[in-house]
Amino acid sequence: MYKLGGTVFYPYGKILHHDENPKKQIDSSHLGLVIQQYFSKDLFISGDYREELSDGAVLAGVRHSQRVFDLRFNKKNFIKIKNRPIHLKIAYAEGVNLRGTKTIKFESEITDKIGFNIKYVDNMGKGPIGSTNQDQNRDYLISEIAYKF
Repeated sequence: MYKLGGTVFYPYGKILHHDENPKKQIDSSHLGLVIQQYFSKDLFISGDYREELSDGAVLAGVRHSQRVFDLRFNKKNFIKIKNRPIHLKIAYAEGVNLRGTKTIKFESEITDKIGFNIKYVDNMGKGPIGSTNQDQNRDYLISEIAYKF
């Protein structure tokens, strides 16, 4: 990790290896770089670019290796309800030639240890594989119960 004022740079790598590798389960190695810009302790944006180093997945008979870009906006203490903060996260991620994903998430604190979150995910399938694949076009509304240890 490298800090330059309010900007943080950190490269990363990820390796995932399966002993048995059936057709739908792939090994996946990524190399990426994240850049975060802090405007205050409660407000920052980040960009994440990662590229798959392994052979990729075979989807619809086509080998697909991913390049992914994420852009995120994070605002802690977006609003308060009954003196409890609500945090906001807005994100866009794009898997090249597969799908784009827009996300909005509200995280709340009910007590000091328990939270309730709600997230909406809008998937937009792209390219020859993702545009016709229902799994790449499915939208979600997700609720979460959070517990802090």
